[in-house]
Amino acid sequence: MLHGIGGRTIAEAKRRLTYVEALQWVEYMRRRGSLNVGQRIEAAIAVLSTQVNRALGGKAEFADFAPHWDQPEPQLDDIAKLFGAVTRKRNG
Repeated sequence: MLHGIGGRTIAEAKRRLTYVEALQWVEYMRRRGSLNVGQRIEAAIAVLSTQVNRALGGKAEFADFAPHWDQPEPQLDDIAKLFGAVTRKRNG
């Protein structure tokens, strides 16, 4: 599952995660961003590196220090649809 939410597999998440919990995770990601720890660390270091570079007269951009940042994250709409489908199957 997405970053370990609900379990390591979709089947495990179906058994463990309720629809309400899934919606709470979707809302959390909408407000806070990715749950990918590596990407969050990369972004924080890239911001700091960009600021240091600029303070020293450089012209680097955020993307120069975050090579993986442009990789697409799953869209929240897709995640919400997945959780909805999981719950409908489980309850239906």
